[in-house]
Amino acid sequence: WCELGWSHTRDHRLAGVLSRLYDGRGERRDTGRWRSTADAERNTPATSLTRADLSWRALLMADGAPPPATIMPAASVCLPAQGLAVIRRDGGRTYVALEGGQLGGGHGHPDQLALTLQTGHARWLEDPGTGSYVEAELQWYRSTLAHAAPLIDRASQLPVPAQLVAFDDRGDVAWMVKRVDGMADGVRVDRTIVVGEGYLVDVVEWESNASHVLELPIVGKADLLLGEGDGWTPWMSTEPRRDDISGLIARAESTVVNDTLELRAYPAFAETRPADAAPSVQPTGLATGDYARVWYALHIASAVDGPPSQLVRATVPAAPWHGTTNRHWLTAHGARGRVVGVWSWPSEGWPQGAVMSVQLSPESMPCVRVTTHDGVSATHSRSESGWLVQLDERGARRSVTLSGFRNDVPTAIPGRVIPPPVARADYVLPLIDELSDMDEPGSPIPGAHGIALGESHYVPTEATWREVGNPTAAVQVAVTPMWFVVDVHARTGPLATTVPDAPGRLDNEVPDVNADGLQWYMARADIPPSPSRGWHAAALHVPTPTSDVGRRGRHTTIAGKTDPPRVAWTAMPDGWAMRLQWPRTSLPLDAEQAFYFELVINERPPDRERRRGQLVLSGGGGYGYLMGNRRPTDRFVRLVVPASPVVATL
Repeated sequence: WCELGWSHTRDHRLAGVLSRLYDGRGERRDTGRWRSTADAERNTPATSLTRADLSWRALLMADGAPPPATIMPAASVCLPAQGLAVIRRDGGRTYVALEGGQLGGGHGHPDQLALTLQTGHARWLEDPGTGSYVEAELQWYRSTLAHAAPLIDRASQLPVPAQLVAFDDRGDVAWMVKRVDGMADGVRVDRTIVVGEGYLVDVVEWESNASHVLELPIVGKADLLLGEGDGWTPWMSTEPRRDDISGLIARAESTVVNDTLELRAYPAFAETRPADAAPSVQPTGLATGDYARVWYALHIASAVDGPPSQLVRATVPAAPWHGTTNRHWLTAHGARGRVVGVWSWPSEGWPQGAVMSVQLSPESMPCVRVTTHDGVSATHSRSESGWLVQLDERGARRSVTLSGFRNDVPTAIPGRVIPPPVARADYVLPLIDELSDMDEPGSPIPGAHGIALGESHYVPTEATWREVGNPTAAVQVAVTPMWFVVDVHARTGPLATTVPDAPGRLDNEVPDVNADGLQWYMARADIPPSPSRGWHAAALHVPTPTSDVGRRGRHTTIAGKTDPPRVAWTAMPDGWAMRLQWPRTSLPLDAEQAFYFELVINERPPDRERRRGQLVLSGGGGYGYLMGNRRPTDRFVRLVVPASPVVATL
């Protein structure tokens, strides 16, 4: 792509990139690109490149003469339309980036205000990428906690854009500021990054009209040197996680944060290799020293009755194919507050980092005072015109004011509206008479509550509801003195009940989501649904013509340990019907006789191997590719069950 760009634009930056790719400094391997027409990324070990690696298409379209040898620029850059701001130092060896801008497509991760720090080969704070779409860890890489980004109320960020507030580089000092207004309901978060000589200052501030829980990942693998309150104890969160990653967090411990924390952070390295490859020698990207020094402190501006601020450490997935690693993050409870931190990394001149000492005062301004080994003292504070850095170099004092405020970057793309979350539906179930032996699936149930599923309930994988022929379903819901009853008549066309042989190797879903059938989920209504608390029960049923007596169909348990419901199904001229009955005593009712419920109807024409779409009781929208049996828990409907009649006996 750089070759094609150079042939069309003669952009000196592309010439610099190609010069770096072709300079031969890296080890030379056979990439296999020359025998492929797919000019695509490949997950292989790093290699230098030559024009012999171009496909025939790229060779055909490339310029006849190679680009001139040009040094690739290594300056700081701000790309507000792409949502990235980068401060570079040491000829590009030091890279500091702050994520946050317009939202990308469906592959974007909730990582607004994520901080990236890399020096040479050492990655101190990195974006973990995604790896394989069929690995169990996929949800981790798609979570905010996997990035060095703030999150609110133990849930990944809402899909809202970030605004660039300021960007300025004065040579010895630079800064960048970004803001997210609406990271969670009514919460505004600002992040300020200031880069000095061999260190950076990190300031995260949040503000809201109500108390919230802020979580801020600050470092990966590290040792805590100072600030351990009452020692490490097993971490018991007062609120459940709402981002579907609890099962990927192990051995979580916490310690109370009473004062400034000091940590010794260890880097990851820029290395990619298959899981079954022999371990390779880690690059020595650091001239000396193998750790960075990190300090953090926080201040809650609004006192609340809640748990104290804590530092949490846990074992989590590392970068793809690298097993597990550690992660440290701060938790704070309040409506307003500020977190202040300093990073100091090793270099050739300062093997243990440039910073000798740090004083943090998150409750006031100046909030940071840094003293380096060469005798320079720098005081950092916010000013009316931007960010003020007061430098004392052995008695010689000077000040640097960083500004560069921006007001030309819209916070939303014109014409693109992010739909608000769908309100949770509430249904009071009618009490009906007992049914006789399940009756006939799809037949009317006198007195039942009927719900018609159509376009507003459809979740496509590719084509829209209208493009696939307007599939619908009629759902009936009711309770009897003994049973909770759900009847489904799916009008989705000819029945498709088979699935490909061993689809699990290339998928991360339950295989039967790729057949006609339905899924159901139950959870207590007084506890927010979350995998960390566990579903009461969830299962999938497929109507199979070869099923056992009673036409029960094929059953797969998704979660929970309760017995499956009574099931009966029948073929219909326009699709199929299924009736399910649970004993009332098995429902996860709360004190108000309510519980959460979700129903998903999978539909697939016989000429496909994968489902085409889903009709969802709680509402459709978005795309359901690779999400077949994972449901957003905050939209499940709430069902209220009337009390059973009391029968008097003499």
